[in-house]
Amino acid sequence: MKKDERNRPPYSGSGACYWYGTGAGAGVSIRCVCPVGSAADGPNCAVRIGASTQTFINGLAEFERRLLSERTKQGLAAARKRGTHLGPPPKMTETQVRAAIRKIATKEASVAEIAALNGVHPSKVARSIKRLVGEDADAQG
Repeated sequence: MKKDERNRPPYSGSGACYWYGTGAGAGVSIRCVCPVGSAADGPNCAVRIGASTQTFINGLAEFERRLLSERTKQGLAAARKRGTHLGPPPKMTETQVRAAIRKIATKEASVAEIAALNGVHPSKVARSIKRLVGEDADAQG
């Protein structure tokens, strides 16, 4: 690992040995201390204590990755249960889509003209209409 990369957060177990700093807002400081070799070089994995230190830090990094993944999945599941919309907001509102359907049905405007009017791609207009028609069919039947 290059010297200028040592202050970056660890993305792998081997990177964790070289990370000196404070965790983001957690107030946790990770410092790799190895009795063999200089602290600037990190643990010397050629000797037993260095290999043990490396294995221990790798285990902690893997454990933290799994915890983070689990918490993220739990948060997404809770948001879905509350009915929260996940993802970016729709480009076209329901009112705009209904107006587009009406204009297309009465031949007032083409899909391309409606797309230009709403600042979206024509395929987005088609997908929005398809989504809304599908939701209406589900609500009726």
